Amino acid sequence: MIVISDFDGADDATRKMIGAMTRHNNVVALLVHDPLQSDLPASASMTVTDGELQIELEVGRASVRKSLEQATEARLKGVFAWTRELGVPVLPLSAAEETAPQLRRLLGAMPSRHGRGGGHTRTEATLG
Repeated sequence: MIVISDFDGADDATRKMIGAMTRHNNVVALLVHDPLQSDLPASASMTVTDGELQIELEVGRASVRKSLEQATEARLKGVFAWTRELGVPVLPLSAAEETAPQLRRLLGAMPSRHGRGGGHTRTEATLG
């Protein structure tokens, strides 16, 4: 099974659901990320929305940039902790690139758990 998500809002229920999937399936998590989030413009503002509410962030301010970086780091640290505990590989899926070629590249590099797949080696991928 392939779970594609940014895992924003992932909680204990998410962990339990994916844990249940791993009992009878091979599970891979594709973590969607936006490279722009880690390379914010030095002097700009951004409008951020959850679909209902919106806020304008002055990302040129060091304190705002630091808060965003800390929030992202804390979220990813939590996701990586429980996926590692469950034995679920996490691969980065960039919102800045075409999806299909990334999927072919990322999933083609996954090791085969059943002796099939032509001897692929595990890819260690990082975000940032």
